[in-house]
Amino acid sequence: MNTEIKEDVYPLIPLFPLGLVLLPYMELPLHIFEVRYKTMTNQCIEDGQDFGIVFFDGTVIQKIGCTAKIQSVVRRYDDGRMDILTRGKRRFVTKDMDESRPF
Repeated sequence: MNTEIKEDVYPLIPLFPLGLVLLPYMELPLHIFEVRYKTMTNQCIEDGQDFGIVFFDGTVIQKIGCTAKIQSVVRRYDDGRMDILTRGKRRFVTKDMDESRPF
């Protein structure tokens, strides 16, 4: 019998630190206005990818968060800002932070 142990794969997800907690199945409207988060949101929309929301108190980014699925773009503004509606999907724990991108 031949068995193979596969190493767990941890996907990279963009993180959005906020001063609030998102829970699974919870709807959360967001106004996206910072350039880095406009870039992140547009990438998530184009790729159909979720992003993670983690609590940030202004000093410490927590390791536990919840993935957010963009349900709809409610409004796009001429300057690139947007209002989106998200829904929490599942809890996650960050293993490492990749800071090669601004988000």
